[in-house]
Amino acid sequence: MQEFLFKYVEETDSFCAIHYQGDVADVVVPSMHWGKPVTILFDDLFKGHGEIRSVSIPDTVTEIGGFVFGDQ
Repeated sequence: MQEFLFKYVEETDSFCAIHYQGDVADVVVPSMHWGKPVTILFDDLFKGHGEIRSVSIPDTVTEIGGFVFGDQ
C-alpha cells in the first residue's frame, strides 16, 4: 500500500506531495493528481520509511525538498 497527501500550489497550478504513508519497497510517485501535475516533493517526505528500496520520480517533478529521504 502507498498513499500520498497533496497540497495545491496556486502559483504553479500544480500539486506538492507533502506526506507519504506506505509499506512498499518500490515507491512510484504519481505524475498527476486531480488532473494537475505533481511538481514538488516536500521536505522529509520519505523520512522514517526504511522499507523503501527505490523511488520512481516522474518528469513532472521540478523541485525536491530537503532531507526527502531523511534518516534512511
